[in-house]
Amino acid sequence: MVLDFGNAYVLDEMGEATLTSSAVGSLGYIPSEVLANPRLRDYRQDVFAAAVITYEMIARKRPDPQSYQPLHVLFSDVHPLIDIVLARALGAAQSRPGSAEEFREQLLSASPPARL
Repeated sequence: MVLDFGNAYVLDEMGEATLTSSAVGSLGYIPSEVLANPRLRDYRQDVFAAAVITYEMIARKRPDPQSYQPLHVLFSDVHPLIDIVLARALGAAQSRPGSAEEFREQLLSASPPARL
């Protein structure tokens, strides 16, 4: 489970009208379409944030969605299919997986089994 405790503080001070007109979240984890129009909140924002976190866990830095740097180039043990899944999830909203579960399944099928 991933929580952003900064949001809890922000939400305490916002009324219902503000929540539909202000971007809520941590910069870098909010997709550009939500920054441009905070009313566009849905599951795709969460898929984007999960992709940022996944990339960050592997690369130890946040991705630049505008200029995706493939992980398999940086790390020889990362399968190139992981980059396809992450780049799609970090891309335009309409190209993102349909749910967090779908994103998870795509990541699992892009990861070859570990060798013993």
